[in-house]
Amino acid sequence: MLQVAIFAIGAGMIVASASYLVVVALIAIQRFYVQTSRQLRTLRLEQQAPLYTHFQETIAGLVSIRAFGWAAPFRARNATLLDDSQRPMYLLKTVQAWLGLVLNLLVAGLGTVLIGTIVSLRDTVHPALVGLGLLNIMSFNENLSELIVVWSLTETSLSALARVRSFVQTTDSEEKPGETGSPPTAWPSHGAVTLDQFSAAYSASGLSRAELRQRFNIITQEPYWVTSETVRFNLDPWGATSQDDDILIRVLETCQLWSVIEARGGLNAILEADFLSHGQRQLFCLARALLRRSKVVVLDEVSSSVDIETDRRMQEIIRKEFEGCTIIAVAHRLETIVDFDRVVVLSDGRVVESGPPPELLARDGWFKRLYES
Repeated sequence: MLQVAIFAIGAGMIVASASYLVVVALIAIQRFYVQTSRQLRTLRLEQQAPLYTHFQETIAGLVSIRAFGWAAPFRARNATLLDDSQRPMYLLKTVQAWLGLVLNLLVAGLGTVLIGTIVSLRDTVHPALVGLGLLNIMSFNENLSELIVVWSLTETSLSALARVRSFVQTTDSEEKPGETGSPPTAWPSHGAVTLDQFSAAYSASGLSRAELRQRFNIITQEPYWVTSETVRFNLDPWGATSQDDDILIRVLETCQLWSVIEARGGLNAILEADFLSHGQRQLFCLARALLRRSKVVVLDEVSSSVDIETDRRMQEIIRKEFEGCTIIAVAHRLETIVDFDRVVVLSDGRVVESGPPPELLARDGWFKRLYES
């Protein structure tokens, strides 16, 4: 019994001292690995950004690339960006291989210490304990490697939050110091727009830009929504209808979309990228605009990329639902604006002709030539 007690005390001291050394070694390895891994992952994100941008630009300009025979330069540019984006990955794999080697050497050192301890205490150590110790050493390497990799990956992933926090703290807000005012609740109440010696600038308004955007009803040329959210959220992201399904269904019926959406799951269906066709996407954005009642409606070539039938349907909805509102439209399909009160023709950023459409069509001018062409 005395020998067993002496062995237990000695083994405990050896294990305790070895545990401290292992912990210190693991912390040193983890710190060195994390710093290098974090930098390589950040470098990978920075190198991937130009590649993804090149993808988007290529897809958006595919027609022009084919028309002008630019496929070869774009293919070469893509290969260069792809090679640059893969270099951090190769280095990261190298660092991970280094981590595995170091952990194997650490476990080998622990095994050596264990064998030395067994040899020095061979008369008092039971063979079953020796086998158990060796078995634990064999499985310790794998568990230790997984622990450090997961631990390091967690710290590295948190660097994404650090970059977001740094962006929020260091990026200047679009709101300027003097833009703190808020307009009345019902503003704009009439929709009257007067252009007198007009010039565009970003420093002339004292209102909050977020407030200013919310008070105008704008329909852009390119439809947009959040593909991970529901139809309900994308149709009314600001909660203007207080989740009243009847109102949402009514505007979808007005735009002739409810039958399509209802067949695919209704308002709670996830609005994925291929949920609607291109023309239906524009009609969906129009339905979203119908929920925002504003006296000023801005249309940025809303029907330039849709077929004639969808264009006709959109124009009918716009004239019926936005009756009594001031509609400012940027259009290249001139037949969609011939019934407007006033047309302004621009050339090289300057106004070259302005007036009611019937008057402009009655004389030989810019608008008439554009309309006839």
